[in-house]
Amino acid sequence: MSRIDTEELIERYAAGERVFRSTTLKGVDLSGANLPGINLDRTNLTGANLSRANLSGAKFMDACFDGVNLEGANLSKTDLTDVVSNEANWRGVNLDGAFLQVTRLYSVNLEGATFRGAEFTSAAFQHCNMRNVDLSGATWDMIDNGGLFDVDLTGAVGEFDLGDFIGVSIILPNGEFLEATWEFIDQKWRSREN
Repeated sequence: MSRIDTEELIERYAAGERVFRSTTLKGVDLSGANLPGINLDRTNLTGANLSRANLSGAKFMDACFDGVNLEGANLSKTDLTDVVSNEANWRGVNLDGAFLQVTRLYSVNLEGATFRGAEFTSAAFQHCNMRNVDLSGATWDMIDNGGLFDVDLTGAVGEFDLGDFIGVSIILPNGEFLEATWEFIDQKWRSREN
């Protein structure tokens, strides 16, 4: 992986370059940067500051977001396939229309994030704060793989069917604690068989 610093990335982007695959951007400060459509597939963004950055339409397939600060960033319509993020700040991030396939978020603070029209396919959220998130129009395909594990959805808005994903230790939007979604999944499969 080649290493790029903040200044070089911004200069090359301004010159029209959009593809920065397999680079190391550990600890870079791109807060407030305007980089829509950038391709950062397989990039290491550990400890990067991307707060308030415009990364709409970006590609992040197989990128590492450990310890990243994405607070208030625009990640609408991004491809987050195979992204992994541990111990990170995603508060208030705009993920409207984003594609989260086999995305793995562990101990990530997503409070106030928006996922309007986002697509969740085999994504996993574990030990995440998802208070007050907006899941309006989001679609879920997480029965076979992924799910919500020890997640707080207090105050979340949007329709979602508890039979669409595996879940354990979930605080529902109304504050009710749900031990597991197995019963809803069982009901869904039984209704399909009939």
